[in-house]
Amino acid sequence: MLADPALIFDTTFWVVMLVFAGPCLGSFASAILYRSQTGQSWIADRSGAARSCCPHCKAQLSWRDLIPLLSWLSTKGRCRMCGARVSPLYPALEIAALVLAQAYLLEFGVSSLTLMAVAAMPFTLAMLVLSWRGVVLPLNLILILLGGGVIWRLILWSTEGDLDILIEGLKGIALFGGAGLLLASIRYRLLKAGRQGLMTDSVLLAALGVWLGPAYLPAALIVAGVYGLFAAPARAYLKLPRLQGMAHGYIVAYITCLLFGQKLTDLFYP
Repeated sequence: MLADPALIFDTTFWVVMLVFAGPCLGSFASAILYRSQTGQSWIADRSGAARSCCPHCKAQLSWRDLIPLLSWLSTKGRCRMCGARVSPLYPALEIAALVLAQAYLLEFGVSSLTLMAVAAMPFTLAMLVLSWRGVVLPLNLILILLGGGVIWRLILWSTEGDLDILIEGLKGIALFGGAGLLLASIRYRLLKAGRQGLMTDSVLLAALGVWLGPAYLPAALIVAGVYGLFAAPARAYLKLPRLQGMAHGYIVAYITCLLFGQKLTDLFYP
């Protein structure tokens, strides 16, 4: 039996810990984002652990360049070695991770769901940015998110001894994945979009199903659809290319339903 996180330390400890851990996880999300786009491993290379470097001059970054938020502020958003501008996306991801981690803690308390959702957060944020940029999401990132959901349900099963917890996860994978295949088929026939991106979206939706469970499928699809109605004109106004898939909307729906799913379900089905 695994120990309940709430029995290890009190809530105040976890709030303080996530104040420091959140930005660090956001920094990790930026590393995943950058290395996924350049084809680099975000875990290790041939020489060992993957080292962070300036994308402009390729100089390896030292510890003082990797302090979340503070390093970017202290150098006024520029590389300390070459002076090139460092994108504000990096501190933005660190702030987003801090806020999201505290939101999970506030909503779910000190629980296995909070810990696993926070652990999956760097991959969620990286995929959020990648999908907004129109990049077909790497399958390994989606599988990590899927695996995190499976591990969370196994933890619940081991602590509560209720097999229905695992069954709900499997139902979520099946129903969300089936809905993803149906929507991908419709979009392919109507828009003649590339099959690769649409099939990846289907796998992503299946991965989200293990976290949310089958009951949240209607809410997730409604949130993704409503989001798409606003995102499409916003991208057109910003002169960004039209997205071929719905991955970005699905990830927004996942975060929204994870935090507010029960409230949305009650709203749709009073």
